[in-house]
Amino acid sequence: MAIAEVVVNIVHSDVDRLFDYKIPSSLSSVTVGVEVLIPFGHRLLTGFVVGLKETSELQENRLRDIKAVLHDGLILLNRDLISLAKRMAQYYLVPLAMALDCVVPGGLRGLGRKVSISRQQIISLSPEFAKGYGNLSIRGRKQIEIVKLLEQHGTLEIKKLRNAANLKTDSPLKALINKNIVIKQYQEVFRSPLSDKTITSQAVGKLKLNLYQAAAVDTICQSLINNRYQSFLLHGVTGSGKTEVYIRCIEKGIAQGKQAIMLVPEITLTPQTIDRLTQNFGSSIAVLHSSLSQGERFDEWRRIASGRVKVVVGARSAIFAPLAEIGVIIIDEEHEANYKQQDHLRYDTRQIAEWRAQMHQAVVVSGSATPAVTSYYRALTGRTKLLVLPDRITANSLPEVNIVDMRQELKSGNTAIFSRALQRELGSRVQEKGEKAIILLNRRGHARYLQCAACGDVPQCPNCNVSLTYHSFDRALKCHYCGVRLPAGKTCLVCQSPNLKLMGSGTQQVELFLKKLLPNVDIIRMDSDTTQHKNAHYHLLERFCRAKTAILLGTQMIAKGLDIPEITLVGVVDADTGLNLPDYRADERTFQLLTQVAGRSGRGKIPGQVIIQTYSPQHYSIVNACRHDYLGFYQSEIKYRQQYLYPPFKLLIRVVCAHEEERIARRGVLFISRQLQQAGGEYTVLNPSPAPLNRINNLFRWHIMIKYSAEYAVHDTLLQIVSDLRKRSTKIERPLKVIIDIDPENII
Repeated sequence: MAIAEVVVNIVHSDVDRLFDYKIPSSLSSVTVGVEVLIPFGHRLLTGFVVGLKETSELQENRLRDIKAVLHDGLILLNRDLISLAKRMAQYYLVPLAMALDCVVPGGLRGLGRKVSISRQQIISLSPEFAKGYGNLSIRGRKQIEIVKLLEQHGTLEIKKLRNAANLKTDSPLKALINKNIVIKQYQEVFRSPLSDKTITSQAVGKLKLNLYQAAAVDTICQSLINNRYQSFLLHGVTGSGKTEVYIRCIEKGIAQGKQAIMLVPEITLTPQTIDRLTQNFGSSIAVLHSSLSQGERFDEWRRIASGRVKVVVGARSAIFAPLAEIGVIIIDEEHEANYKQQDHLRYDTRQIAEWRAQMHQAVVVSGSATPAVTSYYRALTGRTKLLVLPDRITANSLPEVNIVDMRQELKSGNTAIFSRALQRELGSRVQEKGEKAIILLNRRGHARYLQCAACGDVPQCPNCNVSLTYHSFDRALKCHYCGVRLPAGKTCLVCQSPNLKLMGSGTQQVELFLKKLLPNVDIIRMDSDTTQHKNAHYHLLERFCRAKTAILLGTQMIAKGLDIPEITLVGVVDADTGLNLPDYRADERTFQLLTQVAGRSGRGKIPGQVIIQTYSPQHYSIVNACRHDYLGFYQSEIKYRQQYLYPPFKLLIRVVCAHEEERIARRGVLFISRQLQQAGGEYTVLNPSPAPLNRINNLFRWHIMIKYSAEYAVHDTLLQIVSDLRKRSTKIERPLKVIIDIDPENII
């Protein structure tokens, strides 16, 4: 008897196990990795086959039959990805169905799958047709022209044939089809996100590696040759040629019959990365990220699964690419918080990359000019191998960085958004000399908030405990957490005063200031508001690169990865934005952001300059960023981490309880805290408290933090306690929402 082990597509702890189903003899296409239709209770549901066997603990008369195999038997999960999903479910304390849902791309699964295989009409000469068509009944100039075109090209897509032959009507083509001179067929088409980009089929000329690059490549490739898992941290200053090291390692892997994954933290970085990879690997690359249409994602996934792809590039989801022979996994800008998923299954892409590499005996290369403190500590303690690129590959040095104390600017009477030094350099370098600049302000919108000068009232989000951000282009107040949008009135809602003030600059306000300051310069704003449409990142960067002189203004998405030689000036407005947040990583993120954006300047022939505006000029994050001194920052930060036992000295788990009633959310975290303390494990439970953002989307949020050592994992104990709490909460009208975040990247 053939039996399938099925994971039912229900994300609930009560059904978090494998269910046995009989495979009818009529369904020969049932195999591991397909999605099937199954009876479950009184309903028909879908599920994934994750195993096959011949016997079951259940009696045969209790086993139910699989009803159908979905998607024409398309295998959505290979065995490696099933094993990976099981490990994810166990480590991140989620049902296996949730892990599988994460691994299989949206649009591929379920009864209501919205995408299908795309086909186009292809015209070709019939096999029976002899080239000497003079004796056949071909009448008219257009029929002859069609035949000649097909003799020349072999086959043509029908639209291209119409254009090439300048057909006003399909009558000549229909006549040839009726005479069996040409035939019309349907051919499968892959919708490609690269279709409007230029792809070269030949590798570009080799760049000469410097000694440090060559040593890094040799060390990494030795592990590749030995087919041995190894994790590397490539610490290279901005502009040190890390991408060229990545490319050489990928080439070596491909030469050995292996495949590669290259991860970037943001879609913004994808266009330049794709350009570099296509120059070397042509059309054998695939792209996976959240901005693809469902059709493009479906077709890219099928190309990868079919083995036609050598290199997959993309953001977080690219780590789940269904490759069979992985040799190299690259994690560019490995320090970025975007590698951690912040909702649903809160996985860390960097951790998943290590697991996949171990399964394939592959190498992981994590690169950054500002490695995460935890990553650098692992390298110094021998858990990963440290490789260093200390110099830029060009002759010019790192840019000069100047700190402007905005307290002194205010004292001297300058109340403008920009310091006098930044205004002066923008006028000199951009307006007079025609160079390019980047202005970073890590806050979108026109103003941080609107405040009544009469009564002091600040409009708050009705759903969240945060102030609303003012957006000038549509005169609206918006919440960047729940998305609520309210019209911005001309008077205060509390006292009716018309004296409303804009407090704190956002990117829209800076854009208006720049347009007044430099009216003849192209100002290109890149933030979450201007990049909502498909390929917006690509088009904005393309516009900036093509402009003779321009300023790229934006949030942190413009701060890393961009390699544009014409940029000679970088200005940072409000460098303190990320400091003093209630998060132990706040200082680290400020240092990383400033160092990364400073590194965009001076990559060409003209020396670069950076101006950082701050109210905290003595803070060690800002001082070390200005010196390009990672080690200086690391030494200060690691002492703080050790003193308070934060990662890397302890691991963290954050548990959040959320409910419409604050008392229920509070009771939830108190229950978890008491149960953990009574269990008496080798861990520390910090006092339950309101989350820094205490209310989001009408849910009050309380949280606790758990510190533990790797050898004394708390996962099983915590899962049992949370399961008990969830069962208890089903008795109330609206169950308590409990979120377990393993290795949290954000504790706000």
